Amino acid sequence: MKPNKQNRLLVSSLGLAGFAFTMPSLFAANWFWDGGTANIPTNGDGASAGTAGNWNTTLTNWDQGTGLAHIAWNSVHTANFGGTAGAVAVGTGITANGLTFSTVGYSFTGSAITLAAGSTITSVGNGTQTFAGLATADNILRFTNSNTTSAFSNATVFTAAVSISGTSTSVQINGASTNSPVVLNGTLSYGGTTTVAANTAFGLSASTITGLANGSISMGANSTLLRTGTSLAQATLDKVATTTNTFTIVANNFATASTLNLTNFPNARLATWDSAGTATIGFTGAITAGSNGYLFGSTRAGNNINIGGSSATGAVTANILTGTAGLTLVTGSLGNLILWGGNTFSGNTINNVSGKTISINSATALQNSAIDTSGAGTFILGTGSSGTGGNTGLAITTPTIGGLIGSKALLTNVIATAGYNTMTSLTLNPGTGATNTYSGVIANSTAGLALAKSGAGTQILSGLNSFAGNVTVSGGTLAAAVSGTGGNSALGSVVSTRTINVNTGGTLRVDVPNIFNNNFASASTSLPALSIAGGTVTNGGTATNSALGNITLAGGTLTATLGSASGYGSWNLNGTVTSTGTSTISTTAGVPITLSAAAGTNTTFAVTSGTLTASAALGEVTASGDVRVSGFTKTGAGTLVLPGFSTDGRYSVALDATLAVQNAVTDSDVTAMLATTNFASGANFGFDTSAGSRTVSLNLVDTAQGPLGIVKLGANTLTLTGTNTYTGGTDVLAGTLNIPSTSVIPGWNVNGGFLLASGASLVIPNAVSESEVTTLLGTTNVASGASLLFDTSAGDRTHTTAITNTTQGLLNVGKIGGNALTL
Repeated sequence: MKPNKQNRLLVSSLGLAGFAFTMPSLFAANWFWDGGTANIPTNGDGASAGTAGNWNTTLTNWDQGTGLAHIAWNSVHTANFGGTAGAVAVGTGITANGLTFSTVGYSFTGSAITLAAGSTITSVGNGTQTFAGLATADNILRFTNSNTTSAFSNATVFTAAVSISGTSTSVQINGASTNSPVVLNGTLSYGGTTTVAANTAFGLSASTITGLANGSISMGANSTLLRTGTSLAQATLDKVATTTNTFTIVANNFATASTLNLTNFPNARLATWDSAGTATIGFTGAITAGSNGYLFGSTRAGNNINIGGSSATGAVTANILTGTAGLTLVTGSLGNLILWGGNTFSGNTINNVSGKTISINSATALQNSAIDTSGAGTFILGTGSSGTGGNTGLAITTPTIGGLIGSKALLTNVIATAGYNTMTSLTLNPGTGATNTYSGVIANSTAGLALAKSGAGTQILSGLNSFAGNVTVSGGTLAAAVSGTGGNSALGSVVSTRTINVNTGGTLRVDVPNIFNNNFASASTSLPALSIAGGTVTNGGTATNSALGNITLAGGTLTATLGSASGYGSWNLNGTVTSTGTSTISTTAGVPITLSAAAGTNTTFAVTSGTLTASAALGEVTASGDVRVSGFTKTGAGTLVLPGFSTDGRYSVALDATLAVQNAVTDSDVTAMLATTNFASGANFGFDTSAGSRTVSLNLVDTAQGPLGIVKLGANTLTLTGTNTYTGGTDVLAGTLNIPSTSVIPGWNVNGGFLLASGASLVIPNAVSESEVTTLLGTTNVASGASLLFDTSAGDRTHTTAITNTTQGLLNVGKIGGNALTL
């Protein structure tokens, strides 16, 4: 029912008569602590004077507001503490609707304070509030720091004797920003969740974290977990609930050897802070990154993060950062990152902070990690000042990184000038499956910079680089993806004093035409030399033809997959090709690899030892209106194997040199070749049966220039059936030579007249008499380890003369054919 007018008037008159000045409010309000141990007879001023005192339910030392009498504590109100902080003795049964501090440094002794459901402890300022104990009616303790100013200089620390317990008690942390953390630094044993609100900072000490036996910490988006007192350990991270939220783990000025695992927090960032602004955090224990990699940053200017050590003279720990994760100096970091030891992580590294640095204080700090040059910050090679995270006097002259990505010029824009200029070599080391593309410029250093490529992955360079040292490819693929200018190229400066080395396991791929310049007829004296020692040089992408200078092949391969359809070929061999070991020149491009593009100049193949197999078609530049007539010269004691080259006068084979042909070259082609003047007296002609067995029915004779030797190469069988009269000797170096009679081998019965090499075989048919076999084996022509095969295809055979090892050593004897052999 409606209240009557008399009742309504009474309420009003009570207010007008001022009875509220002496009666406690029945509704929640802000009351202000004025302290002391005696009743205060005067009226209040609506502010807390503070000071030490007793807090109980009988002493009238609470200010209700301006002009109102001091009164004893009533539990429905929020207690405000300001003024001069002091020690407050708390009596029994004290309950409050919240605690608000505008002054730090209060210390509450005696009994615990019980907070009403939904109430909050709020503080502003940098300092400590100490409690004997706290309890809550709804099992949730709520702490708030409402300060909004500078980074972490306004931490409110609830410390020392704080006792928060209860298996179901939870804690909520709120704040105006992550710059104003709430720190719990007392004895905690509650079992509920600590919820850190978004954009809020929460701090823990060593004693705090050990008390959270059953509780967990839930980090909100962009929140911060501040570790104070002692070094960060996995025990702290184990209390944090798995989350994909971005949050920061801040450790305060220490070094830790603890092993840390961040896999449950893919977006967690590791940072450091102290109020002095000179702190560093040192990680020397292995850190396992979350799925988004290693994220580092400092929350105060001058606070740097050290990984693997702290000085050039101190101990350095390697492999702190491992796995497939990348590394980021995160946007907003106020300090630098310093990498002291070698690491093996293989994700990319980026510095996203303008004016801040990542210092590479070990040559292998980023050995598997590519530098992403798109970041706003830079890198130091161990020569910066301590303020930028480098170390004066520590020279990192031969760094290895996992590659380069992006487009910024490396000098100054990515790597600081002082450190860059001490480099003598830079190794790019992308791992298996990695393909890095870099279009920036790698400039020369003051010391003279060489470039190396290792690792199984691919590094693509598409900038016009000016470094002046050599290039060495010893693993994976280095791809050159920009045409040269004649001065600079993807492979550095274009001068003949440089060498591009491609070693075993490495591939150099040219993805554009005119890799060094746009002159396909460039002389070798204007081009870098190319040394292929077990590696491969090929082309791809949009390549057509490129001029090459002097080439050295040592068990290496020069090949092509593309070429010019206009008649310029794939490669223009404008210098001398020197070969040792077993080397190859091949193509699948469908166009020739051209000989010297300088008209009238031969390409010299100096095969000093071993065998160079040119399975590619070797030709001339035949472009319409730009025909270049050239040939080749073969020198050296090694063997050059060709699939066919019968142009008169276009090549020459010197004394003791061997030009070999494969099965694709017909007998008529051989006749035409030997009829030229291209074979010097004492030159050799070879048959390479690597592709299959072959029968040559030609009558092989000396050339018009003088004696000719015959050489058998490759697996499988060569059968000679002609009437041969050449006088330069016969060398069976591999596979099998099949003869119908001894007459096909001139000099078979003379020491030095022929050679049956170790591992090679000579087939003896029934037409070769027993006495001829005896004579042949009595020469010095059969090497130790060679084989003699009796062929009984024409009928049974009996050999009565004893067969022994030769004068050179072990002799192998065998039988082929379907009939019997009796020894």
